[in-house]
Amino acid sequence: MSVLRIKWAGYCPKCDSDELDVHTEKGTTEFLYAGDGVVCSVCGEKGEIDCEDDHAFAVWDWED
Repeated sequence: MSVLRIKWAGYCPKCDSDELDVHTEKGTTEFLYAGDGVVCSVCGEKGEIDCEDDHAFAVWDWED
């Protein structure tokens, strides 16, 4: 598994950072897969990558 640091998949809802670490088996710095794990490199907030219409973006775990 690779860890890629990217700045194009969205912003962390906790600290507003755009620097994200993506944990992926097959992804690259330019192409990610739905289900890849994502962690904010600043505060550690966790989520995953989702894809829609050939665009990948981070979605975040929400606590009630």
